Amino acid sequence: MNGKNIVMVVLDGARLDRLRNFPNFQKWTQKGTFFSKTITYGPQTVTSLHAIFTGVYGNKTKADNYFGSIKFKKKYFKTLSEYLHDNGFYTKGDVINEIVLPKEGFDSLTIHDEHKDDLAKKHNEMIREVSKLKENFFLYLHYSKVHTGMIDSVIKKYTDFDEVYFNNRENNIKNYDKYIKEADEYLGELLKTCQELDLFKDSIFIIFSDHGASVGEKKGERGYGRYCYDYTLKTFVSLIQPNIFPIKEVKKLSRTIDIMPTILDVLKIPEDDNYEKMQGKSLMPLIEDEPDERIAFSESAGVEEEPTNKKPSIKSIRTRRWKLIYNVDKKEKELYDLVEDPEENNNVFEKNPEIWRELFKELEKISPDVKEN
Repeated sequence: MNGKNIVMVVLDGARLDRLRNFPNFQKWTQKGTFFSKTITYGPQTVTSLHAIFTGVYGNKTKADNYFGSIKFKKKYFKTLSEYLHDNGFYTKGDVINEIVLPKEGFDSLTIHDEHKDDLAKKHNEMIREVSKLKENFFLYLHYSKVHTGMIDSVIKKYTDFDEVYFNNRENNIKNYDKYIKEADEYLGELLKTCQELDLFKDSIFIIFSDHGASVGEKKGERGYGRYCYDYTLKTFVSLIQPNIFPIKEVKKLSRTIDIMPTILDVLKIPEDDNYEKMQGKSLMPLIEDEPDERIAFSESAGVEEEPTNKKPSIKSIRTRRWKLIYNVDKKEKELYDLVEDPEENNNVFEKNPEIWRELFKELEKISPDVKEN
């Protein structure tokens, strides 16, 4: 697939159930293959992005908490930017801070001011800049305004058990939607620029969210990064390139760790045997409607203090229908039927011990240090 550029846009903290109501997001998703049931590894940006950029869960790479960049085993796991750099791509990115993703493989990586910078203007200028290059390019753009809005108006204002916040979900949604509307306007500005430069002809676009956010569903989590419920774990991925990705919505279960293997697959870049193997798999079989039941693993530190370097204590295994959540420290067991109970309000562990045992075996395969008690 020579001659293909890559533009990767993350909408930090954007929930699909709110974002899909807005027009510019709809325009983007209607241009390619839209995965609407994608599960992130970690409900916070550092853990999520490290898993995405390696195709490997953080319990293996050691990027499993807020300070994951420090412990990231870069000698053993090759990043997406390294793969692309090694294959002749100019790699450039703009991020919210220096620890949010692995820096390996980037020719240029800038940090924006999340409170002051006009990200639509800055990112459009970056798109215009790389579009003039003669070599292929990989451009990573981090839209942080949803995250920043939540931090300033919710996380800094309330505690994780503040009755004022949790008793006003309708108001919380309205507040959150203000940031989602701004994200949609940002997407609209990017769309205009990419159409003007005719980038859809020879570029792959990846639009996704690293994790979701709470609007008051569960006491103990007024933002994200605490628990393993779907309002923070369920995200989306939109893959756009008319010659590769058909216009369709894929509702089968996918994982954010599958993004990197998909890109390597369509670019015909083989996996580097000098590094540990990826756990993610290409999404192409799901696009082609092949039988493919995937299992998603997620974990969180489950603590109130933020940021933390505490090891994850809440583990989750997810299939299309069932979800196991296990609190290692408290030995608490949860099981949800996501078809009958998508908001995860009814713990059916005691009624379905055989399903729990089956899922727990899958959890032990991915996280061998976990022992049921």
